[in-house]
Amino acid sequence: MNSGPAICLGPPVLAGAARIDRFTRAGVWGTQSLPAIFYRHADARGDVLALADCGAGAAHDERELSYAEVDRAVRHLAARFEDCGLKPGDIVAVQLPPVVEAPVAMLACLGLGFIVCTLPMSWRRMEIEAALIQIGARAIVTWSDGAGCDRAMTACAAAFGASSIRYVFAFGACDVDGVTPLRLDTGEEAPRVPRAEFPLPVDANALALISWDMTAPEAPRALARSHNECVGAGMATVLAAALGDGATILSPYPLCGLAGIATGFAPWLMTGGLLCLHRPFDPDRWRRQVTVYEPDLVPLPAALAVALALALSDAAGPPVLALVHEAGVAPPPPPAPRDGARARTIEVLCLGDTALIARPSGGAGGSPGSAVPLGTIRAAGENGLELLEVRCGTAAAGDAAGPRALMVAGAAVPSAILTPASRNAGLRPAGNAEGFVATGHFVRPAAEDGSVCVVAGNRETVRVGAAAVALGELDGLYASCTGVADAAAIARADPVMGARLVAAVVAEPGARPDIADIHRQLRVLGAAEFKLPERLLQIDFVPRDEAGQVARDDIAAQL
Repeated sequence: MNSGPAICLGPPVLAGAARIDRFTRAGVWGTQSLPAIFYRHADARGDVLALADCGAGAAHDERELSYAEVDRAVRHLAARFEDCGLKPGDIVAVQLPPVVEAPVAMLACLGLGFIVCTLPMSWRRMEIEAALIQIGARAIVTWSDGAGCDRAMTACAAAFGASSIRYVFAFGACDVDGVTPLRLDTGEEAPRVPRAEFPLPVDANALALISWDMTAPEAPRALARSHNECVGAGMATVLAAALGDGATILSPYPLCGLAGIATGFAPWLMTGGLLCLHRPFDPDRWRRQVTVYEPDLVPLPAALAVALALALSDAAGPPVLALVHEAGVAPPPPPAPRDGARARTIEVLCLGDTALIARPSGGAGGSPGSAVPLGTIRAAGENGLELLEVRCGTAAAGDAAGPRALMVAGAAVPSAILTPASRNAGLRPAGNAEGFVATGHFVRPAAEDGSVCVVAGNRETVRVGAAAVALGELDGLYASCTGVADAAAIARADPVMGARLVAAVVAEPGARPDIADIHRQLRVLGAAEFKLPERLLQIDFVPRDEAGQVARDDIAAQL
């Protein structure tokens, strides 16, 4: 048992002493790392159910793991990683669906002092390779089920272009050359790291998790959080939903990105309950999980909540619904179960991957669901903890009366950022001199007293289904295709998909690119499917303003 003072074995601590003292005194941050929090519960709960999922594929049954079984699986996996020579401070990328292997792999990595970089499930070779190079990852853990695009093969192809990668690990059925297979081993006889030596005594303020924010104008930016900052994200959900010890959470979210961490992984660790994961969406298995596990909290994409929440009326007690949506997108009305009694709902308002606000549905103080309160945001209650501070920054250059940058500081806001330009210098602080971090959103005041603002929209970032992408990134991607001299991406609003993409292209002399050829080339490049345009528009030139920015409205007028 590691009971001594925490030390930083590898991951750096970038939060300043004043910030650490502030949130520690407030009771938001503590002294235990995420694996240490897990073992605080595991040592006491043993055979109590800890993890469940709806199966690893069509041919697999639902799986359940007790705390004791998760402990054995985590320490067995940790032994595999140690045998491969990975060291504290190494960055390990993880791209796993919402299955029990995901939290097990993350706990094994974090318990050895690794920094975990979660990769969105929608990413393919191009995006994965760019991320691995940017962060200098030493290994990647992925999934192989032999269905469709095999992720193990994709990870191998991406790792080939990333010189820092030493190992590609994969769960599931996998016989790909160059891939080290992993399995979930909960047996008593499996080799594992001794409990007395695990988890390592890592500082709770050391960097733990890297996720990707899609609001950057040209490419995703890597945001790095400490163990305590992950706890801060989970605390917002735990307090808003009033979750008690031993809470059951049913989540369809992969454990990548702030939404999955803040509404699933972190609350599970904090409450010592059951995390039930669902690979979206199998209606029969969804209803079965609702009926069998009777969840206390169900986070759902707000746009799908009405359809998916019907099954929740089968539960003995209505759970709290957490309606997750991006700032600037008003959520639909909270769904009502079939018996007419409205379930209690909370709103989880995401500010990119930089921060989130968990609050009663409808916004604070009766503000609309797309509004963002300014000032200090506290948890409910007379002595509510200070969770987030929101302010307006500067306006865009040359537009003093225009929308202003939305800035945040708080217990869940990342300490560090890693950009390609800063890689050689390592991770750098994410905030400005006052500790405020830009969210990538721009806002306008919506109340006379300045207490509320509304997101004016980031017109250079669009959401295609569940994925977000910068239009500037797509400009360069489309222009890289053979036969295209210049290109611009145009987004057309769609009530279901969020946006549908159009590639406006200037053909090279003598070339006649078509949509099928563009799709073929982008797939050869390894681009994610959500980046493929649905329509091609031939134009004579790409209009740009004096600052060199694409005049997208002028192109859209030609559609």
